Amino acid sequence: MATLELHENDMHLPIGNRLFYQEQNYDGALVEYRAILDLCLNTYCAELPSAVAHRHCCIARALFYLKDYDRAVVACQNAIGVLDGPSDQHTKDHSDARRLYESIMHLRDKRKREENDSTSALDLSSGKSGNLLGISVSYLGSTFLAEVIVSGHTVHSRVDEIEDLDREIGHGVIRQKGAGRVCPADGKPGSSYVHCLHGKDVGKATHMLSYSWR
Repeated sequence: MATLELHENDMHLPIGNRLFYQEQNYDGALVEYRAILDLCLNTYCAELPSAVAHRHCCIARALFYLKDYDRAVVACQNAIGVLDGPSDQHTKDHSDARRLYESIMHLRDKRKREENDSTSALDLSSGKSGNLLGISVSYLGSTFLAEVIVSGHTVHSRVDEIEDLDREIGHGVIRQKGAGRVCPADGKPGSSYVHCLHGKDVGKATHMLSYSWR
């Protein structure tokens, strides 16, 4: 009971989550997540492996946003390792950790390829595509989904969850991508998501996908 109370009452996790999700202070979140992981390892590690794995995943997300991709991968591997074993008690946690690992690997490798790709949406927007640029279906089902997972959401999250317009600080998955860029259409700060894409991920739109915000 003592270890359970310690787990429930520890403040490092909610503080870390606030810094990560609400303030996008990834350095601060990383400090808090590491503190709670140390607490896990020194107290209830043997009893609650899923809690330890969850902390490793939190650290992986913070490291990813700090662009420390290789250490983020290692943190995911640590989470998977904690849950490995013959028991199926932690099947969902193992699946979530594996999905996060695959998402980080995908985004890390893609960003490395983009550094060598000279074709961008800016090039396309100056041609026949004009304002009719579209995102490829393949990109939505792979890279965009990976961004959603790394941000702490799931494949079942709604649009208003991954891009909460009521948040006071920072942006969600969609707006964050172009927040630090200049729009190629009007030259002003803040770019649309599609203008941040490269190569085959973007092209002339052929279909419109409509969705409800809430």
